[in-house]
Amino acid sequence: MRLRRGSECGRLSNVTVIARAVAWNTVTGVGARIVGLVGTLILARFISPDDYGQVSAASICVLTATMFANLQLGQFLIARGHRDGGLAFHAAFVHIALGLTAIATVLVFGRELAAAVGAPGMIVFLPGFALASTMDVIGAVPEKTLARDMRFRLIAATRGIGEVVYTGLALATAPALGGMAIVVGNIGRSLLHMTVFIATADRGWMKPCSLAWTTLSPMLKYSVPLAVKGLSDFASGRWDNLLIGRLHGPGVMGAYNLAYNLGLSSTTAIAEHIGDVLFPSFSRLERKHRGQALVRAISAMALVGLPFAAGLAVAAPSVVGTFLPAKWALIAPMLTVLSPQAAVAPLGWTLRAFLKAEERTTFVMVTGPIKLVVLLGGIATLGQFGPLWACVAVDLAFILSIAMLWSGMRRDYRAWIRPSVRGVTQALLACVPLVACVLVVKGLVSHWGPLSPAWSLCLEVPAGALGYAMGAAIFARATSTDLIRLAASVVGRRNPESPAPGAAESGE
Repeated sequence: MRLRRGSECGRLSNVTVIARAVAWNTVTGVGARIVGLVGTLILARFISPDDYGQVSAASICVLTATMFANLQLGQFLIARGHRDGGLAFHAAFVHIALGLTAIATVLVFGRELAAAVGAPGMIVFLPGFALASTMDVIGAVPEKTLARDMRFRLIAATRGIGEVVYTGLALATAPALGGMAIVVGNIGRSLLHMTVFIATADRGWMKPCSLAWTTLSPMLKYSVPLAVKGLSDFASGRWDNLLIGRLHGPGVMGAYNLAYNLGLSSTTAIAEHIGDVLFPSFSRLERKHRGQALVRAISAMALVGLPFAAGLAVAAPSVVGTFLPAKWALIAPMLTVLSPQAAVAPLGWTLRAFLKAEERTTFVMVTGPIKLVVLLGGIATLGQFGPLWACVAVDLAFILSIAMLWSGMRRDYRAWIRPSVRGVTQALLACVPLVACVLVVKGLVSHWGPLSPAWSLCLEVPAGALGYAMGAAIFARATSTDLIRLAASVVGRRNPESPAPGAAESGE
């Protein structure tokens, strides 16, 4: 019995490690997003819309090339790299060789690309973005090595400081350099990431060994489907903007782009950093424990992420009126319509992390192109009726993607589908009092007399927080208690399910 209890304590200790990693990733991620958002709003005062468009075109061209060349071999390194030291060198060699080739191709055909996308001025910015991407390519495998070794705190801190470096450099140089300040900020951030990751990661990826197809073959079999999925996600986040701009003009495209990013920032600032921890953590768990871990993770993700989406949807007019000038008024209804997309996005991070740990990468790959086709097809059809209908098409594509990912559990984890759905449903119900409280405040403000958007927001935020606290206590008590226990384990440095100090341990 002592051996069994020791094993169980070890498993619970891993839960604490994961919780601390999630806390670090979340805090630094949210802080970095806030810094980046504030920096973007200030940068807009120094950069003309035309320059911003040229910079964006250059960035998208370089990123597209590197995405085509990125076979996601680092994901295989996380999943199974701890079993074979030679995998890291294979992953690094292939990743760097393909990445540098792709970047060189963009530079060689830069003028042709600029003409094709209608942004001839982007030529000036291409070399700087190429330099930043080169450093990102070199630092990618060391970063995945750190993730493999569960060193999430270092990764989170480095990425958080990187955002501060980017914002500081861009703001400092914007008055003199204009759009080139964004390039300078990207170079500084990439240099920091590459330097820290190389200096701190295990050096196994730098030790040459003979390249063997027997090693590369399983890596490619696992990773190429993820590469297709990553490329599809990249296209989903870029090409929709171009299509909406073609249908409704650049002004609507700009409003949509900002609304989309603002909505996602409210949830993925948390979700993507938790997701970075979940994949390596799922991979380390025994298969018999993964189903239960998924239910806990997806219930917690929903409880943390959904209120941000719901709150932003109902308070959108006050948020937009407070932080943006009147010319951006279209963002408010767009934020409300796009709230389902922002709400379900965090669930996708969790489900993809789980399926990757299960090595269901081909299934994950298939969902990406389907989502892209539904997204672009929906915008091309529903978007004809207006910008808000285009936003509805985006919601439908994301909801369909989540449904497909959930269906992937039917093969081996059918028993865990209903508990995970129940956890999400409870989080949704907990949002009902949040929405109700904010609507009551809005009604009272409207009845008593008009207030400025800022003052209205100051009343709506605490009302929504109070409503959600009540809803979570009523509808999602178990998940809330679990989150509180995990938070206590992070702060108090003890196992989340261990007895409180002074409690007697029952014998067996």
